[in-house]
Amino acid sequence: MAKIVCENCKLDIEVPEDYSAPFLRCPDCGTIQKYKKISSGEPKFKILDEKSRKKVSNISFIKENNNPPKEIISDVQNQTNIETTNENADDSDELVDEKTELLDSVGEEVLQKAYKLVSKYINSSSDKIRKKQRAKAIQSLMKEKYPISLASKIIIFAEKAPESQNYAKNNNIVFYVIIGVIALIIIIALISFI
Repeated sequence: MAKIVCENCKLDIEVPEDYSAPFLRCPDCGTIQKYKKISSGEPKFKILDEKSRKKVSNISFIKENNNPPKEIISDVQNQTNIETTNENADDSDELVDEKTELLDSVGEEVLQKAYKLVSKYINSSSDKIRKKQRAKAIQSLMKEKYPISLASKIIIFAEKAPESQNYAKNNNIVFYVIIGVIALIIIIALISFI
């Protein structure tokens, strides 16, 4: 009998051998879990992110070479220290770290442009409009020769950044002032005809 751990309540769930559905429900909390039956001959894979790949390659390099360069050893130690400190960091620290990373890679001007692009749709109540405008914002950055992965990372960061909200508020104020001026002109024109 196979076992999986519930993602929500951490209960060990026993899965019968003949169970073949892609999902199963936790008997304790009712959360639906993904389940893929792995045959005994199939290999198990884990998808790694960029940091994990670098860490694994450095560790394997250390194991292969008896006397690896000190930079690689310190790099592996720094990565493990960074990972443990990042787990304890709050969201504001992650935003600051992500901002400095993006500033180093694209500069302040591109981030300001991303804030302005995001401010056009960030307060929209329609998911369809937000998705369409997000795609346009990413395409706009891609036209400036940024790869899609970096462009989408910039836009996702800009959606979380408070600067985008400030731009959106300023856009709303300008919009309401223009509407007010137009209404005032119409009222004056109507009064003058009377």
